Amino acid sequence: MLPSSRCLFVAALLGVIGPASIGCGDDADGGGIGGAAEGGAAEGGSGGFGGAGASGGSGGSGGSGGSGGEQLGGSGGTSSGGNSAEGGAGGGESACTPGDEEPCYTGPAGTQSVGACAPGTRTCLEDGSGFGACDGEVLPALETCGTPSDEDCDGFANEEGADCLCVPGEMELCYTGPAGTEAFGLCSPGLRTCEPSGLAFGDCEGDVTPAPETCAVSSDEDCDGLTNEEGADCACVPGAVQFCYSADPTTEDVGPCSGGFQVCNPDGLGWGACIGEVVPTAETCNTPDDDDCDGDTNEEGPGCVCAPDTVTGCYTGPNGTLGVGLCAAGAQTCNEEGTALGPCTGEVLPAFENCAAAADEDCNGSAPSCTGNHVWSKRFGDASSQLPQSIATDAAGNVIVAGYFQGAVDFGGGVLTSAGMDDIFVAKLDAAGNHIWSKRFGDANVQRAFKVAVDANGNVIVGGSFIGTVGFGGGTLTSAGGLDAFVVKLDASGNHLWSKRFGDVPVQDLRGVATDNIGNVVLTGHFDGSVDFGGGALVSAGNFDIFVVKLGPSGNHLWSQRFGDFDIQLSNDIATDSAGNVVLTGQLSGTVDFGGGPLASAGTDDIFLAKLSPSGAHLWSKRFGDAAGQSGNGVFVDNADNVLLAGTFNGSVDFGGWTYTSAAVSDAFVAKLDASGNHLWSRAFAGVDNQQATEVVADPAGNVLTVGVFRGSATFGGGSFTSAGGSDGFVVKLDPSGNHLWSKSFGDAANQTSRGVALDASGNVILAGELSGAADFGGGALTSAGGVDVFVARLVP
Repeated sequence: MLPSSRCLFVAALLGVIGPASIGCGDDADGGGIGGAAEGGAAEGGSGGFGGAGASGGSGGSGGSGGSGGEQLGGSGGTSSGGNSAEGGAGGGESACTPGDEEPCYTGPAGTQSVGACAPGTRTCLEDGSGFGACDGEVLPALETCGTPSDEDCDGFANEEGADCLCVPGEMELCYTGPAGTEAFGLCSPGLRTCEPSGLAFGDCEGDVTPAPETCAVSSDEDCDGLTNEEGADCACVPGAVQFCYSADPTTEDVGPCSGGFQVCNPDGLGWGACIGEVVPTAETCNTPDDDDCDGDTNEEGPGCVCAPDTVTGCYTGPNGTLGVGLCAAGAQTCNEEGTALGPCTGEVLPAFENCAAAADEDCNGSAPSCTGNHVWSKRFGDASSQLPQSIATDAAGNVIVAGYFQGAVDFGGGVLTSAGMDDIFVAKLDAAGNHIWSKRFGDANVQRAFKVAVDANGNVIVGGSFIGTVGFGGGTLTSAGGLDAFVVKLDASGNHLWSKRFGDVPVQDLRGVATDNIGNVVLTGHFDGSVDFGGGALVSAGNFDIFVVKLGPSGNHLWSQRFGDFDIQLSNDIATDSAGNVVLTGQLSGTVDFGGGPLASAGTDDIFLAKLSPSGAHLWSKRFGDAAGQSGNGVFVDNADNVLLAGTFNGSVDFGGWTYTSAAVSDAFVAKLDASGNHLWSRAFAGVDNQQATEVVADPAGNVLTVGVFRGSATFGGGSFTSAGGSDGFVVKLDPSGNHLWSKSFGDAANQTSRGVALDASGNVILAGELSGAADFGGGALTSAGGVDVFVARLVP
């Protein structure tokens, strides 16, 4: 063997790349140098020369084997070169001691002794040239979960492989409950761990699976998405809705009662309150409902007067009259609300006696007397003149009388004294003739009331004419020069409501006042010159013309009209029917046209009778008379809308049924026409001197009463009356067909006149007039104080 230094040198000479390619060693080593370059076979270096007297040393260690090449032992050596990965054994000496063993491992770095991988052993070949194959080593293999080992020696056992299910020790979510229940209600997943074999997961731990539902808790134990929908202690499904009714089931859907709905509570243990139900309440008549839901409405309870639809007997007449004469009970039906009884129908109440029949209509227990017997009579006045012109009654039977006076008059409330000439008076007496109130209006000039009317509310309307000034309580009214017309409305206590004046310098004379059933006021009279009632000036055609005016309840102008020509037309009275139509009467000379064509007098004054609609349009108009004088003084419309006309005539007059001719100066008459103006009947009251009918009325039964004045003798159908000297007053009662029932006259040698007549609610006859001497109405003589006094008398029907 070359010494190391020489070996290196020789290697250099031979072009060997490095000393590792040549076996270099000391004599003792016998090492040689062998090598291979770039994988080629390299021969081993020459064996060292044996030292003297000694065997040659073992060949030098073979140089590292070139890739895939072989090494040959150097000359004089016996070792052959190693395999590709090992350097050949150095020539000269053996590479190993034959039979020696050493560990070996040919697997990838980092895998030895990891998992199943383990080194093997190799044994030195017999020639000592090197080691044999590595036996018994365990190299990395494909991982498999068929064993518990780490076959691929990566430090992880059974982490992969065709038969591996999971990575040992790995954890994942798991759920063993029925599909579709996970994550509902209480149900939730658990965890499972991969077993060491990797072949399976272990049991699922911690998952919560469905349990039987119970309402003991507010959770969804059976994980079906519904909480407390079932279970032994559950009443209902939370949130479920059902109809409900908490009252007696027999009352449901009766009257207003009805069911509602209720919602199951969130815990499912019960239902909530019944919402919207209507249950029975105490019956009351304050509502139109069947409050207690028993099928009967308003049969009892607060506000109930009677059981709905029940019929009871009734009678609204005066005490003591039921069952007397014709009076009988009727029947009234309780209204549907039970709050009031309906009108009493079918009852027969006391009525005005019909003297043509034997029945006791007024139910006083006596046969009809029909004599006009005296109830009371009174006189008012002093030595001057007190002249009543009109009388009316209200619903309570109170009496209102109006006129004019001079001097002093006391109606029971204190002396009224005129301011000079004629002053107006209005007095209200009760049904017994006692004073309620009385008033005077006027100044030193002339103020006269000619007509009084009472409306449905008991208000008093007075009309007339005046010169000078007059104050009714609403300010002073002053005439324009001559007579002006006035109208005043007082309340039931005599207080001023409103008053109006109409006229210019000539004469405007208001003679008739009436009201309709809604409180409108109609006026009539005559005028010369110009007058404006609120709708524009009306101008007379020459002498006196007729005016008709309609005012509202507050005195506001509704319409006004003028009728007449250059001659004289006078209107004396006015009335209304149930429809609000207007009827007026008076006298005309010349021609007048109310809208139905001219009516021309036959000579001097003729009677006219005209009917206008509520708006003032012509309905019909008529003229009665001949060349002598005739006058319509009073007009009235009865309950059947028939028209009653009273007045006086001279000469002949025909109202459509018979021609009457006056017996002397003038006779009185009464005529009845239907609503269309057709003649029904007419009567003339004749005498040897002068008879005048001044006013006419009818009671609800259709009986007719008229009053007036006569001189000499007169026949009214029940025998002849003769005045005591001067003029006497009279009153006549006829049945609905014009037949005489009774008649009376009163007076003495002086003059007495009946001016007005009215009826109270019981049919008693109220008379007003004037007396200059004495008059006895059946209660003793009333004697004037000197001049002309007022009388008021009440007679039975």
